Order: sequence, then C-alpha cells, then structure tokens
Amino acid sequence: MAGTFGWKNSLALEPQLDKPFYGVILLATVVGLALDFTSIDPSIVAP
Repeated sequence: MAGTFGWKNSLALEPQLDKPFYGVILLATVVGLALDFTSIDPSIVAP
C-alpha cells in the first residue's frame, strides 16, 4: 500500500513520523485480532 500511495515505508521510522504506514499495520492487527473472537472459520473457502 505504501508504494501505491507514495508513503514512506520503513519500520526504522518512528510512528509519529510515518502515521499512514503504521496505521495500516495497526488496522490489520486489530481486524485480525477481532476475527479471532468470531465464529468465522478462515479455512472454509467460499465457492
């Protein structure tokens, strides 16, 4: 995503300096954690 939107993308930068990059990481982590507490089974693939 960083390349698409032209964001700086380095884990060496502090979160305060690279908010969009770290925001995507945080959002993906929160969504993944939330899915862990649902009954959704990720091993089932829709036809």
